[in-house]
Amino acid sequence: MQISIIIPVYNSENTIERCIKSVQKQSYQNFETIIINDGSKDDSLNAIQKLIKNEEQFSVINQPNQGVSTARNKGLERATGKFITFLDSDDEMAEEYLAELIADYLSKADTDLVCQGIIKIFSNKRIVVAQEKSRCFKANDYRGLFKDAKISLKGNPVSKLFKSEIISQYNLRFKTDITYNEDKIFVLEYIYNCKGQILFSSISNYKYYINSGSLSHSILRPDDYWRPYQYFKNLLKNKFQINYKSLDFEIIYDNFKKYLHMYVNAVLVHESNNIKDYFVRFNKEDWEIYKYISVYKSSSLRRIFDFLFLREKVIILRLFSKMYLKRKFK
Repeated sequence: MQISIIIPVYNSENTIERCIKSVQKQSYQNFETIIINDGSKDDSLNAIQKLIKNEEQFSVINQPNQGVSTARNKGLERATGKFITFLDSDDEMAEEYLAELIADYLSKADTDLVCQGIIKIFSNKRIVVAQEKSRCFKANDYRGLFKDAKISLKGNPVSKLFKSEIISQYNLRFKTDITYNEDKIFVLEYIYNCKGQILFSSISNYKYYINSGSLSHSILRPDDYWRPYQYFKNLLKNKFQINYKSLDFEIIYDNFKKYLHMYVNAVLVHESNNIKDYFVRFNKEDWEIYKYISVYKSSSLRRIFDFLFLREKVIILRLFSKMYLKRKFK
């Protein structure tokens, strides 16, 4: 059973060697690797070509920079394997990674998705093993997947084994108009179209390197959070039938708090002069959700008060700064 490994690459000259070598060392050798060089400006492409020279299992697609979603989609178009797995260019696989994914797939009849744990490696060399609990859920057990397995908090496509048949049948692709959590939306749309079992395995063979200066640790522009929030809200409400007015508070809290809190933070950081403009887009449902995530697991309305008074704090600070500078340079 052939596995297609998709690796998007952008300016990864310092990490691509360990990434590719970890693929070459796999004990399970029935695979193809599709590397998409997404317009790297460093020496990534030359490094890749040297590493895979004369290796038939590897191919390279070279394209102008269009973002990780477009790169992954290009890999999906080229893939010929029965299964798909994703690898980021700054990460690596343990030697048994592919073998264990296949073993997990074969361990349970009617498996449509295998989800394993990851080994988090931080820039300060600290290592944390994020291990899954071994169990299975029917693909339509939305409450179990969201509340018990917390699948939406594990939206990264790595450390998973997807079936190419499902991706092709439903024409599943990564969203190219968003840059935040586009991978989570892909994973959830895949699960929505599954008919069999979603298998979680206690095995952790994927080495995930975390750089504190990466995009995921920066505050983006407000719309970078608003667009995925709208995608995600519609996905949960219209497809997974998660009702924010029901007793699914924990599901709502886990899945919306980051989007809306980051959106609020981004507005205050980047658009403090135009706060009103960014909140007129909140409809009644958005305000209800924000209210739930602000007070859930909290005995106070601190977050709401912080939100209401922060603009006044910013205005006072600006007035103070102007007065101070005017007096200093008078």
